[in-house]
Amino acid sequence: MSSLTFTAIDIETATHDQASICQIGLVRVKNGSIISKESILIQPPGNEYSARHSCIHGIHALMTKDKPLFHEVWGRLKEELSTTLLVAHNASFDIAALYSALEHYNLEAAEFNYICTYRLTNLKLTELCDSLEISLTNHHDALADASACAEGYIKLKSGVRPNHSLIKDSKAESSFAGHERITGDLLKPDLDCA
Repeated sequence: MSSLTFTAIDIETATHDQASICQIGLVRVKNGSIISKESILIQPPGNEYSARHSCIHGIHALMTKDKPLFHEVWGRLKEELSTTLLVAHNASFDIAALYSALEHYNLEAAEFNYICTYRLTNLKLTELCDSLEISLTNHHDALADASACAEGYIKLKSGVRPNHSLIKDSKAESSFAGHERITGDLLKPDLDCA
């Protein structure tokens, strides 16, 4: 455990286009302990969002209109993400999003060494958290999901096995967050169109 060092990562996208990264959550673990957490809002290409994606993660164009583009933050992230073990839940999505954003901005491709907690457990992130008694209070926020993933991987590596009897019935919960995640004037009609 004392040598367990990695960065847990979670990525949210603004649309179905995987290059449309709008948030990256990073949780850095050294010697089995979380040492730092970082949430980075990123302006996706054209600052465009699909309503469905905004409903899921709660991020919208007003939140990212003044945020840096992916290529503007990649310079400081490249070394860490390409030299540190990355841990993600459903890592194929997060890694594909990174590759898509690199390609979109014509940036040099990087190599990523990663482990997927979904592949290790075959559990959804909410189920993994239930089964390992990890609090996940803001699912689909990149930092919250990366934090849960980091805690889960630490527990798994320390020998804790998921307790399936603790998993709550998710059938009652909708997989689509709905418009309640969007606040402010975004859902009000613009009646001043004259």
